[in-house]
Amino acid sequence: MLIIFVFLEAVTVLILLNALYGQKMHLDWISVLFIICDCVLMSLIRFCGLNQNSSFIIYFALLVYCIMEFKTKISEMIVNMVLLAIIMMGIQLPALLILDVLGDTIKGYEDLSVAIINAVILAIVIIIIKKIDLHTISTSFLRKGKIIGIILIFESTLLAFLLYQYKSAQGEVPVQYIVITGVLVLILMLCVHTLLYKIRFREKQAELEAYKTYSAAFSDLITQIRARQHEFDNHISALCNLHYICKDYDELVQEQSKYAKDVISNNRFHKLLVSGNPVIAGFLYGKLSSIQEQGIEVTYTFHISEFTSKIPVYLVVELVGNLLKNAVEAVKTQQVEKQIHLSCTENENEFCLGVRNRSEKIPLDEIGRFFEKGYSSKGSGRGLGLYNVKEICEKYGVDIVCDNTEIDDKNWFLIELHIKKQTFSY
Repeated sequence: MLIIFVFLEAVTVLILLNALYGQKMHLDWISVLFIICDCVLMSLIRFCGLNQNSSFIIYFALLVYCIMEFKTKISEMIVNMVLLAIIMMGIQLPALLILDVLGDTIKGYEDLSVAIINAVILAIVIIIIKKIDLHTISTSFLRKGKIIGIILIFESTLLAFLLYQYKSAQGEVPVQYIVITGVLVLILMLCVHTLLYKIRFREKQAELEAYKTYSAAFSDLITQIRARQHEFDNHISALCNLHYICKDYDELVQEQSKYAKDVISNNRFHKLLVSGNPVIAGFLYGKLSSIQEQGIEVTYTFHISEFTSKIPVYLVVELVGNLLKNAVEAVKTQQVEKQIHLSCTENENEFCLGVRNRSEKIPLDEIGRFFEKGYSSKGSGRGLGLYNVKEICEKYGVDIVCDNTEIDDKNWFLIELHIKKQTFSY
């Protein structure tokens, strides 16, 4: 039974720590080694008389785990360890107090009770990481959360002291420690609430800036299309009168086809108006026009009436912008036709945003590395675009599909983002 509740506690700690680093826990050899060390240490304390306070050694083992698993910076490691300590102690201390209150009721079933409580704590942690983006909070502490960070460091120190006192007292906790614990947990909740408010405020600001930036481009698109509507009569007249200057039927068909293609090319972005979102339409209009001016043939398919998703619009712009930038750089550096296609479609449950470009066939192992931080086939220090795409997609539950695909015996490299639609309940 000892091994069970120690295993549950170790897994809980690793899940929480990985969430703080923005990753999902995997049972690799480093994680398994940490869990084994934790079980061995607790067994020595329980059966071999090792001092109870020796359990704090596990925090040093966690430091080694962070260095080996995440290749972390010292500042990031300190912040995440502090947050880990606060969250775990904030959950564990009430649990320990519950055991203390039960006292004689659970006598003889202490190990089973602790195992059940650890299972409940594991469930609570899983709920927390699903409801709260701990990685964003951790990152915010590193950037602008110095005052809150100081408060949390002070709080974690007091919590560590309380836990130390509890273990030294063999389960007897004075009333004043219970009161202090309650106050500290309240402070933690206020700090997290304040930080989450700042994060949401920054997101709203970014979305407002995106609206300001791309609404102008959207207005320009509308103005150009309206202006060209008045020219259609002239175009129709020109097409109808070409037979006066053409010598034969074949020349007439050729000239009409050429003229029609020019007219269509000049009005090729009008379908963006049906996007239902001026930010997305304005961004795509400006971006696709810019790509076309670089001598790259760009085509698109757009069948989205209204974009409704949990992911903010400004981040959708960032995602598509990174994919298009990556595609442009790819066709410029490879000996292939300079062709890019953007696809924006929807079905009942999701939106599908895809960018494909003509490309030489890329090995699967290299495709797997595209989303690693800092990796780039174009040189060191340039592989951040697709890494940022992966980070945003993981945060909002967006599925990424990338592969080589053949169209008309030509290889294309495709990246698709599958974004779940936001459902509204009344």
